[in-house]
Amino acid sequence: HGLGEIPCVWLQPGQQQTSYPVLDATVRYVGQAIGIVVASSRESAEDVAELLEISYEPTPVVRNAIHGLQPDAPQVNAALATNVAVELTRGSSWEEVAPLVESADHVIRRRMRIQRVSAQPLETRGVVATWDPALERLTVWISTQAVHHVREHLAGVLGLHFDQIRVISPDIGGAFGAKDHLYPDEILACAASVR
Repeated sequence: HGLGEIPCVWLQPGQQQTSYPVLDATVRYVGQAIGIVVASSRESAEDVAELLEISYEPTPVVRNAIHGLQPDAPQVNAALATNVAVELTRGSSWEEVAPLVESADHVIRRRMRIQRVSAQPLETRGVVATWDPALERLTVWISTQAVHHVREHLAGVLGLHFDQIRVISPDIGGAFGAKDHLYPDEILACAASVR
């Protein structure tokens, strides 16, 4: 498809993966973008979409984060050494704290499980992109919290210069962090306009 990789917005020291592909032959999660249909009307797009036949080969599943840490867990990304994205230590190390825990009169151990959480603002994501071939300029209206990330990352993924991209963010409503980076479907809409 000729697109660059999407850089991760937030990076931690030692993070294994710092970017990811717009499209990937391996589907790793529900809702992952697998392609795009471009048409002159909604009806034509729906007709083309009905003609598509997509098949998947089942692969072993990582049920949750605890399962993903087990030695026999399937690798979510075979190109990485482990399912652990990054290990961070904040404050004291366990070696410094362990003697204090062992000498305490009472020690309470609990495993806390927190459900999967994602931001779900009432205002959905949306993107409109138009390429001006005479000016070689892309204008993007997008529901984003971070217009500079969008411009920088689009430039890298599409192989354009920053000054070839104008990003307009209208009233975005709620976001809660979910509109802080580019999604593959948004990039695909921009790439389709450029092509």
